[in-house]
Amino acid sequence: SCPEGSTLYLSMCTHQCPPNTYSDGAACHHCHNTGDSCMGPTEDLCLTCPRGYFLDHFRCISACPPKSFQYQHECLACPLNCERCTSATECVLCKAGYLLSLVDLTCVRSCPTAGFYEKEGRCVPCTRHCTTCDENQCLACAQGYYYYPSMRECLGTCPEGYYPDTSVCLECKSLCSSCKTPTECTVCVRGFRMDSASGMCQPCCNP
Repeated sequence: SCPEGSTLYLSMCTHQCPPNTYSDGAACHHCHNTGDSCMGPTEDLCLTCPRGYFLDHFRCISACPPKSFQYQHECLACPLNCERCTSATECVLCKAGYLLSLVDLTCVRSCPTAGFYEKEGRCVPCTRHCTTCDENQCLACAQGYYYYPSMRECLGTCPEGYYPDTSVCLECKSLCSSCKTPTECTVCVRGFRMDSASGMCQPCCNP
């Protein structure tokens, strides 16, 4: 036995147990052969693991199990309802019955009613200012915005050559580069003039 303040190890008294051992208060004992450091003799009481192994619930294993990810020398749990992940907050594949939200990479029961559509087990966000969409186009824009078909997005104002019609940007007639309505042109293309009576573009009398 050893005096107070030291611990018995291999018939010697030491002030600190050597690597791969743990103290029970009176003596130093060897860890299980899978652990570098431990708090007890069994394989489920490891604290650190040798090179090439990862700590998972106080066990040293060669590869992290499903629903966990490797972080330095440990296996940490994936987010809730996640089957495969890259971090504690970023899921890659959700378990059956859940969808992966591409906004924050979490698992949800269903997509939000506005601003998302479902595709291949994922909740995909619509384009900016779009409240209803599918994978091909926006179906409804937020209030105060107009759908621009050429770019498949919602705009606060229609670009040159288009005019707002309810909630969609429609193209002006071919000779009109800017208009308010399909029959009210404000600027004609080069080589044409505005006919004040009809509001339509006519060929210039003198080019």
